[in-house]
Amino acid sequence: MKKLQTGNVVIVVLVLGILAAGAYFLMGSGLFISTPAVASMTPEELAAENEALMKQFQEAGRSIGGMAVLGRSKAALEWLEKYAPDGHPTPLPDDPKAANEGLKKRVADAKVIFEAMQAAEKRENPWLRQYYGEENEQTLKKLGIKSLKVKEAQDDEIKKFLKPARTTAKALKGFLLKHGREIAQDKNYNLASVLDTPEHILGVVKPYLEEDVDYNDSRFSFHGDNKEWWVGYKLDGLSDELRQKIVEGNIGLYRDLYKAPDKGKYLMDINALYDGGDIVFLNVNSILL
Repeated sequence: MKKLQTGNVVIVVLVLGILAAGAYFLMGSGLFISTPAVASMTPEELAAENEALMKQFQEAGRSIGGMAVLGRSKAALEWLEKYAPDGHPTPLPDDPKAANEGLKKRVADAKVIFEAMQAAEKRENPWLRQYYGEENEQTLKKLGIKSLKVKEAQDDEIKKFLKPARTTAKALKGFLLKHGREIAQDKNYNLASVLDTPEHILGVVKPYLEEDVDYNDSRFSFHGDNKEWWVGYKLDGLSDELRQKIVEGNIGLYRDLYKAPDKGKYLMDINALYDGGDIVFLNVNSILL
């Protein structure tokens, strides 16, 4: 167990007292949902909101405790001094309405800390995403920060754009797996010559296609001999922003996209990966079916 002493506060890193069972044990998703004013709530509604607020407070404590240990935030230390001295949460009033007010204050103060960190680091905060989804989306837009929601939408757009190319590469691999032995014996084999018209392309790949692909739009190019095959695909219509996202993800989600029909000198040559140009290449031999 590691401890950080600061004034009268001891931050317990292994498990913060905030995470221990408190006056209100929590169940459910933990997502904060707007509810009627406390004065108009039934006892059951108030108890449910207090449970949700307690979980929100506990989850904030995890992150804020970590920030304090790493010395990343004076405000985080002050929050712990106020709400979790000695690693244990300060008691809440017995009255549910007063406890509700106290929990909302703790959560609001945590929100201020996370918003400041989010703005400073230019990165979406997971706690804010979970509990203040749409509100935080608007904040992120003003800060020029891409949220996880935006990033996932962009990945979906790229995936949809590249699907014809991937579908074709997989179909060609299916063809190659079946006819590879005879193709390997033809030293003069030229894939571009074989797939020189939309009709010829379809004649080869149709039995292996997962879905229909239009080969009349001239986006496709094919490169290969009797050993290795490539599919080239023009990126006309894909924004510069999304092209840059592919570049940024070229060691992760987009690690199988190349800038030319060449894997480079090494097993994983980063210099051979897609670099933001007008055409992307997929290696048929190594694509996963």
